[in-house]
Amino acid sequence: MVELCPELKNCIVDIGNGICLIKNKFLTTIYIRSENDEDLYNKPHRVRRELAQKYLEEENFDSFIFIHERPFRLEALIEILFSIKKEDLFRIVEYVWTDSEDPCVNLEVWKYIFNYCEELGVLEDSKRDLPEKFTIYRGTRAGIEDIGISWTLDASVAKMFSERFYTKRTDKQPIVKVKEVKKEDIFLFTDARGEKEVILK
Repeated sequence: MVELCPELKNCIVDIGNGICLIKNKFLTTIYIRSENDEDLYNKPHRVRRELAQKYLEEENFDSFIFIHERPFRLEALIEILFSIKKEDLFRIVEYVWTDSEDPCVNLEVWKYIFNYCEELGVLEDSKRDLPEKFTIYRGTRAGIEDIGISWTLDASVAKMFSERFYTKRTDKQPIVKVKEVKKEDIFLFTDARGEKEVILK
């Protein structure tokens, strides 16, 4: 019987009720110990790790990021950030940002990335069609600390986010924050998810 490789063994997380996860940048999945660990876990991990190295050497940065599991794609972006060609930078950064479910967890890292992109002048085109002054909206909950930088031009989108996962019995009241801003107050605009999203500085 081939056991789980050491790299994956070090990434096992017990989430309770007898359930374990492998949380590795190339393989994130439920782990059930078996006689088939090689085919189920070691081999897929090894193949993806080797592909990542190949993509990195080829400077195929889109594929390099995509071969990482979603929670690790920001880490992958940081690894290659200064190697990405200027003409590709906005597209790749936009992809990783919009692919993230909760980017506020790494807010300072994202601000660093956006500031770097702004210094290179690659964010300006995304804001070109915006007026000099406009209104933005953010859906959140009453009475909680809200440090998010993701806002929207569409009030209905903000309302949807404020009500997402809301239950009257246990949750704080959904609210929509409204803010007047200037174009210079935001990093970028993206509609990649159809949400008319603006990233506030």
